[in-house]
Amino acid sequence: MLAEERARVVIVDLLKEQGKRTELRPTSWAGSLLSSIAGFTGGRTSSYAACKRAVRLLTKSTATRYEADGIRCNSVHPEHIACCALFLASVEASFMTERGGHRGRPHREIKALTPDSNAIIQRRTMAEIFVLGGGTPTPTAERFGSSHVLKIGDELLMFDCGPAATHKLVKAGLFPTQVDNLFFTHHHFDHNIDYPCFLLCRWDQAAGKGPELNVYGPALTEEITRGLIGENGVFSPDWRARVGHPLSQQVYVNRGGTLPRVPPNPRAKNIGAGEVASGKDWQVSAAPAEHVQPWLDSLAYRVDTPDGSVVFTGDTQPCQSVIDLARDADMMLCMCWDDQEVMNETGEATGQCGTTGAAEMAQEAGVKKLVLVHMGPGLSAQAPFHDAKSAMQRIYQGQIIFSEELLTIDL
Repeated sequence: MLAEERARVVIVDLLKEQGKRTELRPTSWAGSLLSSIAGFTGGRTSSYAACKRAVRLLTKSTATRYEADGIRCNSVHPEHIACCALFLASVEASFMTERGGHRGRPHREIKALTPDSNAIIQRRTMAEIFVLGGGTPTPTAERFGSSHVLKIGDELLMFDCGPAATHKLVKAGLFPTQVDNLFFTHHHFDHNIDYPCFLLCRWDQAAGKGPELNVYGPALTEEITRGLIGENGVFSPDWRARVGHPLSQQVYVNRGGTLPRVPPNPRAKNIGAGEVASGKDWQVSAAPAEHVQPWLDSLAYRVDTPDGSVVFTGDTQPCQSVIDLARDADMMLCMCWDDQEVMNETGEATGQCGTTGAAEMAQEAGVKKLVLVHMGPGLSAQAPFHDAKSAMQRIYQGQIIFSEELLTIDL
């Protein structure tokens, strides 16, 4: 069970006893707390001291009042830190009057949060996919732009960085400093507009710790990166001020950095088809996708992990190169602009997939699970998608998921 879900069970139980409202939303309330902790700890620290300081930041220096209630986190995983903070934050909220004063003390221990408990939370090792952006260049209340994250153990691989991707990453309970590898499918704005924000936020929050960001993508990836934060990049005045101004230097030191501060230096690389990158438990390969060539090159990516394989098609029409890349994959995240008949009638079927095209590619490739992303406003308006799904199931025999932003899927 995910840390925020375990914490939710514990907190709901506590609040029920107090007669409080018990409706909690992990994607917002819990997610924001988890991301705050991740930002402080870099997603890797698991000490009690880090937990205590993170909790103090989140609950306005109230952590020490609850130490007697059995909240100790020696030698535990970041998930335990998250649960500890979630519990303390909930206790803080539960015992506040309308004027902001405390009415009492928590009357029981939450033993599920202690390392020696039978209910100890197991570290989650299964690979997970986070849909951050599941939309298109047209903003809607539900979706806007493209961005996805694959979590493999402690590593996060990010695919595309569309509108508000950094913010959505944090809402999902993750943090920019946890991402060491970013892959672009192509350079339309709905896939890369948040790139400068992500670059600068990650660099700023890292405080000089951890590796530089690796960035992979088709032609223009290196040029765009230099143009954004290179020596003469459009955002170079920002990082120069943060490197040189005394206030920024003090904030940097307070975060654990050591002066002098080093400018951001992501390792961007233009790539083509073939094996792209690899890590401890993952290997990424790429294949050409057919979208808007020759104006922009496009790539699809496949990631192979011990838990299975997943393909990110990016924007593409049905094509053999992507089908071959996705052969026998456990999951494929495929763009789905609209109902196929509508696309054919409006002349929008070239260069992109609709419902039928996505189903045909998944079926031919033998993909086990099809996740639809990059859904346009026309298709989004058809929720809950009964008709579209029925039409696709006549072609594709596997599981079909119409994604929503902040959706998390086990690989």
